[in-house]
Amino acid sequence: MAKHDPAHPRGDRFLAVLSYLNILFLIPLLVADKNSWVHKHGKQGFIFFLGTLLVWIPLLGWVWGLYLIIMWVVVIIKVLAGAPYWNIPIIGDIAEKLNI
Repeated sequence: MAKHDPAHPRGDRFLAVLSYLNILFLIPLLVADKNSWVHKHGKQGFIFFLGTLLVWIPLLGWVWGLYLIIMWVVVIIKVLAGAPYWNIPIIGDIAEKLNI
C-alpha cells in the first residue's frame, strides 16, 4: 500500500482528485488558491478538461483519448497517494504557462 505524504492531508488530496473529474476542476481553482499543490492540480485539470474535447476528432482523437485515460489513471493514483506534484506530459507543460 502506498505511504501517504503527511505534507498533503486527506482534504487536499480530495480537492486535487476533484481537479481531474471533468468540470469539477473549478472547485480546487476557486477554493484552494493558497495551497499551491492543489492549485497546480486545478490548473492541470482545466487543461485536461479542454483536452477531452479533442477526443471527438476521428483517429487522432482516439489516440489522444487513450493517452488521456492512461494519464488520468496515473495521476489519480499519484494524488491519492499524496505524491509530490507530477506534471502530466504535454498537459502539465501547458498548465504551468497558465496565469490563473
